[in-house]
Amino acid sequence: MLTFSMDNDNTMKILIVVPGGVHPSGEVKVIPALLSLLKTLSVENEVCIIALNQHRELTEYYLHGCLVISLPNVRFRNIFSAYRIAIARMNHYRFKPEVTHSFWLGSPTIFAAMLCKKLKVPLLASIAGGELVNISKIRYGGYRSFLSRYLIKKSIKMAQASSCGSNYLQSIAVDTVNIRASLIPLGIDREFWPFKVCEDKAENRWNLLQLASINRVKDPWLMLEVVKHLKQLGLPFHLNWVGGDTLNGEIQKLAEKMGLTEFISFHDFVKQKELKQMMAEQHFVIQTSYYESQGIALAEACSQGVCPVGTSVGWLSDLQLGLDFPREILADKIATQIVHLTNAPEERQKRVLKAQSWIKKNDVTITAQKFIDSYNEILTRYEHA
Repeated sequence: MLTFSMDNDNTMKILIVVPGGVHPSGEVKVIPALLSLLKTLSVENEVCIIALNQHRELTEYYLHGCLVISLPNVRFRNIFSAYRIAIARMNHYRFKPEVTHSFWLGSPTIFAAMLCKKLKVPLLASIAGGELVNISKIRYGGYRSFLSRYLIKKSIKMAQASSCGSNYLQSIAVDTVNIRASLIPLGIDREFWPFKVCEDKAENRWNLLQLASINRVKDPWLMLEVVKHLKQLGLPFHLNWVGGDTLNGEIQKLAEKMGLTEFISFHDFVKQKELKQMMAEQHFVIQTSYYESQGIALAEACSQGVCPVGTSVGWLSDLQLGLDFPREILADKIATQIVHLTNAPEERQKRVLKAQSWIKKNDVTITAQKFIDSYNEILTRYEHA
């Protein structure tokens, strides 16, 4: 039987609501940066996590010092029964939060707000993905339909404060819903990702890395075009493409049709330890996404001395290291930049050092402290309201 108690009077009791990403294995079906944050928060605080879509049945376990109450697939049709289960399970563990934190607007924040109303505690909502965008070309974003826009706006109003992980997303939030979310990036664990230098030597073959699931928002077609241009430019290279495939082999078939298969190795999901080993042999990490709220995998690669290039979204936009051109010429621009950087070791090193400087200022311990400061701030406002 699980028990949950901490005797330190200085701890804060934090309830965190997420869609998922907290599988009990700690390795598969997880969001590594989110787990690093939860692990860091739990060192000095009592943390309970409610997961809405991790399991089909009620499942409870400990993960990195946090109690996880994983509800049976929460949808709007069963949101009230899920709410009652969540309250009952927290009562069972005698867990009474002082503050609640939701990741992703929409249903996670609405569910968290329902709990907050019952528990009489404030809510911090983190904009964690594509909730505020509408990319009609690829049918992506939480701001596409009237209903989803309504739910997003409703969830924002339910929270006492909001946060986001990049200046890029912060600007979108101002333009879309007229809120200035606090800038609190999800930092990486520098104990697991200690900084490595960017090698300045020339290579017989340049190893490229794409850290992205094969889905529409990551624009895998642009990645193939980059590979095609690099082939035409005569660069000796090989691309390791890491990420699950959601397009049923469409990109692999297209790569074969374009005559690019010898230049690409497709990997499925790779665990963090294996990914870290793979990064030791890479020279460039390429971002081809239409949109990124942050770019955590990119930051992990940069920590290992891998030079970042790609589209100017998320953190690459913040760092002014991304390229912003019309899509029809973007592949050529990215490929040309890669070739240039292979002959410019000092520029490669400057790009990596710039990224690492940013990572150092925003690692997971700093992220955790910023969230604690935000919790205290909204608690003070809530108590005096």
